[in-house]
Amino acid sequence: AWDGPSWTAMGIFSSYAGSGVIIQNNISNHNSGNIYVYGDDGVQVLNNQVSDSASVDQNKAAGITVQADNAATDSVGLTDVLISGNTVQNNLSGISTQSDGIDIYGVKSGTVSNNTITGSSYDGILVGGSGNITFTGNTFSNNGLLVSDSNAAAIDFRGIPSRDWSLPLGNGGANTLGGFIIQNNSFSGNRNGIWNYDTANV
Repeated sequence: AWDGPSWTAMGIFSSYAGSGVIIQNNISNHNSGNIYVYGDDGVQVLNNQVSDSASVDQNKAAGITVQADNAATDSVGLTDVLISGNTVQNNLSGISTQSDGIDIYGVKSGTVSNNTITGSSYDGILVGGSGNITFTGNTFSNNGLLVSDSNAAAIDFRGIPSRDWSLPLGNGGANTLGGFIIQNNSFSGNRNGIWNYDTANV
């Protein structure tokens, strides 16, 4: 378990490890970030059990994070990302910070499917600076209930252009690529099902 404010205190951390990394069938809990992927093209995060971000987390890492350095465009961004079959629950973060189930930033194409995401104190999934992602077959319940933000949601498209690093993943960013598909998901007991700040692009 994690006991201090450091980005290196992850359960599983993969950074620029090359294309086609597979993170599969792991149990990761009580870490600063349970699974954190940075800059890995074609990563697959499959069938993991992720729960309980560290209770003193000052960095607000989500249960699962996949991100790049910059927002995705037609020419840059992570491609063929697959996040599937994971159980992500009770990512509550610290007393003064609140966390998401899954954070996605800088992803140019991908699929998020058949995950169970429950009990995240902030968003079930936060999407920023990304596009061309299909969300299908996921089950969302009781996400976004522990924050004052009335817009917290099971899926949150953050179209706020300025990055504020006091918020999870800099609070996202505009999803200028668009191309999102949301189908055949289940929503129950979340503060909101889908919240879209980014109406210009999503």
